[in-house]
Amino acid sequence: MAKLAKVPPEEMVKFTIDWVTSLATRINRFYEFMVPKIFNVAPKYNHIEIVADVVAKKALWVVKKRYAMLKVYDMEKNKPVKSKDGREGKLR
Repeated sequence: MAKLAKVPPEEMVKFTIDWVTSLATRINRFYEFMVPKIFNVAPKYNHIEIVADVVAKKALWVVKKRYAMLKVYDMEKNKPVKSKDGREGKLR
């Protein structure tokens, strides 16, 4: 069995940000064509859009709407998330 190369966490976060951004862009371009055909809505009234939220290193879901995650990057603000003492990530 082949071993996977150890990738530094900073590179994984950057890869994830780039991948999520490109995926959201592709889905939104698809929505430009899909929404008028499926929902019979004029393109200028299309308000459906995919927007990325956060990138997290770890997460735990217990039940619906009860979860905790270690956020490392806020996609809405386009900046890394730091704790009060300056360490990477913030538990939410």
